Amino acid sequence: MITIRMLPILLMMLLSSLLAGTSARAQQQFESKSGAYTVYHSLFPSSFLQPNIASSYNITRAKDRLVLNVSVTHGSGAESRTQSARVSGTHSDLIHTMPIEFREIREKDAVYYVAEIRASSEAVFYFDLKVQPDPDKPPISVKFNKRVSPEQ
Repeated sequence: MITIRMLPILLMMLLSSLLAGTSARAQQQFESKSGAYTVYHSLFPSSFLQPNIASSYNITRAKDRLVLNVSVTHGSGAESRTQSARVSGTHSDLIHTMPIEFREIREKDAVYYVAEIRASSEAVFYFDLKVQPDPDKPPISVKFNKRVSPEQ
């Protein structure tokens, strides 16, 4: 059952898919759980965003740009709510490691973090994120890899 508290997360997930017109195959949402927290993350080409959506969030649409989207919830079911967090991380290929600079976006009850990643050639990127929703506890580590390439 979808509750009013779950709406911000659903809206965040739909932001880049329904409004941007992405397919389920192109836009994948992943999650990592740690205690009462769930970290959601997705990576997609910036061109999947409609120009007005990208502009409103100051995201550059380009063939060599990807968008990394991260959000956090606390609790589950009817008790689930969006959670702010400190989000940092790196992405690397076989040669370089680059820091990721996240920007916080707040909309009504939703909080999420976006970063733009450049992909100038086809490669496998390795992501290492640190998400800290509770400043008194160690960050949640989220690691994943993704084959990326600039759009043709």
